[in-house]
Amino acid sequence: MKLNSDRSVNACFHSLDDGRRIFVPGGEIGSRAYLIESDEVDERLRRTMRRISRMWFVWIIGFSTILTVGLHVLVRELGLSFPPVLAGLLALCWGVYRVLEWRVTAGLERVPLPSSIGFSATADQRRVLRATVFVTAGLGLFFLAISVPLGDIEGVVIGSALCAFSAWLWWKFPAVPRKN
Repeated sequence: MKLNSDRSVNACFHSLDDGRRIFVPGGEIGSRAYLIESDEVDERLRRTMRRISRMWFVWIIGFSTILTVGLHVLVRELGLSFPPVLAGLLALCWGVYRVLEWRVTAGLERVPLPSSIGFSATADQRRVLRATVFVTAGLGLFFLAISVPLGDIEGVVIGSALCAFSAWLWWKFPAVPRKN
């Protein structure tokens, strides 16, 4: 299976008006920019970002699902509260991302992010908002699917809240197209 990571990788690279090229690790919603000094550095960054993109796909789809289900059962057996454990997992993912970003950008010169690059100017807001709605709804349904059979009221509440929030996003913001 070939993953189409080129779009997300290409979103990390921009050319300035003066011809210089910059690398923005967060892509369309990034807040840091680094100067690309040569074609070799550009190719190395693109190769690395493709690998990271594939790694995150595997992490999110495979490992996190298995880990979350396993943790949910483990948390019930140990009598812990699930939301703090999930928050810890999310913090771990964020920390891994920050370490990867630090390793990728080591040795690059940081430059100010131009105002023409960033979420407000270049991101396809419909795509970003639609993805947010579907991911939130998916997480909510996932919580409901694992919580209802176990009789876990806390999980049912979290799942219902996530589904309600995604429904609110869908109807509140006009950037998400809906059928009339």
